[in-house]
Amino acid sequence: MRRPARRWLGAGLMAAAALWLAGCAAGNPQTVNGNAPPSIQQVQYYPYQVKGYQSSYPGRRILILLPTDTHRPPVQPGITAMPYGGDVPIGSSEDTTGQVVLEFFGPPLGPIVQDALKQSAHEAGLISLTSPTSVYLPTKYLNVDYVMESRVTQFWVTKKVGPGGDAGPAWFTEADVDLDLTIYKPPFMVPFWQGGASATYEDPPIDNPNATPDDETAIYDQPGEVLSVAMTRAVASVFARSDLHALVIGDQMTPRN
Repeated sequence: MRRPARRWLGAGLMAAAALWLAGCAAGNPQTVNGNAPPSIQQVQYYPYQVKGYQSSYPGRRILILLPTDTHRPPVQPGITAMPYGGDVPIGSSEDTTGQVVLEFFGPPLGPIVQDALKQSAHEAGLISLTSPTSVYLPTKYLNVDYVMESRVTQFWVTKKVGPGGDAGPAWFTEADVDLDLTIYKPPFMVPFWQGGASATYEDPPIDNPNATPDDETAIYDQPGEVLSVAMTRAVASVFARSDLHALVIGDQMTPRN
């Protein structure tokens, strides 16, 4: 059940929200294929934001292949599925009527997610390396203990005026990230481990019964930052998984020279 709304926002912040939308659109006057104006966002991994799994793995060598990006924008008026220059669609912003007024774009996701997986694996205690190829070839990677193949299936952020009118937060941003992952142990073709990783991050949190008035204020200014948190949590959840950790710990291997 939704908690009683706190009437603290007022017309001033709602007006500021409208001005933010207008200002962003004015700063990005061009449109993408006749749709909403573009806004370029930065997405990055936040090291050590997720706690609890650091240095829990043995120092094995894991090669992170370049993730394949198969995420698709939602079918909605104002959103294009086409890249903008060298950037890819990663989200949108809506006005009070639900109309898309900005499209968010970011750099290609493969290198971003690959770097995030590398950093997270390093935090876990593994020796992480990267490769520009995306497909596992069992006879090619004999100098590493594991090879990770991955696919980005969801990568999207939506920013809109907060729910509740003048009784709720000025802005509400939600980001969703989903990954499919397979780990191989060269030279075998049978997967050593397979699994998915996903995370949803809301800024500020909605319907949180333990929230205080301060919690109803957004933490991050940019949608790309909210998406960065979701990506960080999704990636970190891979190495925080007990089933993967148990497999690696129980994997008896001949020590390398």
